[in-house]
Amino acid sequence: MDYSQMISRCPDSKLMGKAILQDHKIAFTRFSSKWDSAVADILVSPGDSVWGILYEVSEDDLRKLDKYEGHPYIYIRKKHIVLKVASEYNIEQLNSSTRNEFTSFETEVYEVVKKDLSLKPKLNYLRPILDAAFYYNFPNTYQRLLYKFGNIDYEEKLSKIIDLFLDLDIAIRNEKLKVNYKTQQEWAGANLVITESLERKEDLNKNYPQDLVIVSKYSRELSYLLERIYNDENIIWQIDSTNKYYLLSEIGNDILHYQSKNKDSKTYKEICLTMLHTAYRIITSEFYETY
Repeated sequence: MDYSQMISRCPDSKLMGKAILQDHKIAFTRFSSKWDSAVADILVSPGDSVWGILYEVSEDDLRKLDKYEGHPYIYIRKKHIVLKVASEYNIEQLNSSTRNEFTSFETEVYEVVKKDLSLKPKLNYLRPILDAAFYYNFPNTYQRLLYKFGNIDYEEKLSKIIDLFLDLDIAIRNEKLKVNYKTQQEWAGANLVITESLERKEDLNKNYPQDLVIVSKYSRELSYLLERIYNDENIIWQIDSTNKYYLLSEIGNDILHYQSKNKDSKTYKEICLTMLHTAYRIITSEFYETY
């Protein structure tokens, strides 16, 4: 499912598109210490389907893949017939009138040898699968099925995220943020810059007009707080190349709104709480609706 990983392992491989293995279902039946997660497998299940990515590989690449997958002791390679799907179709359209849009291929599919049906995958392992399912336009019902596998891990992460926000809230209210004022750099990323320099703002407005620039005497506290939130291991996996701009623009705009209403702030308390509460709303509510 991860194209970049496939190319690194099998440089001669050719991506052919998405395909369906019928009368099977996806499962996660083996624990991998590398991923600290249960990893993917297929199980016989009449009436169900597994979606995947179809590759053409050389014999040399297949030998390399066998080594990576631990064939035949960890995974065993079996022959299956799959249906290659035209990009604009999905399984919900698979019927007699569209049958000519699907081409049969005999393939090699890896299956776990010793299956443990009690295991659940973690989101760090699911993430490339979810990304590929979205990119290749798998059916919504199948994408939702994949997300459900990560529900337990997500609920655990969400609990830790809420604990983080509560701890930061207490630290801010007691003015005990642990900022290293000598080394703390200004936040600059994803079209948001937090600085204490008016000159830097003027330069950025001239050369990077798309950037949202916050000027504050509390720029170090704000930058520290945003780094703590953004880079937390339970949060960062949710942030991708699109939603990070939304998250940071919402934070930036709410800070600007606060500044417009509060000209004479005496401490970093209120402006940092503004950032914290905006981030909390998006990450625990809006991101939650997605994940």
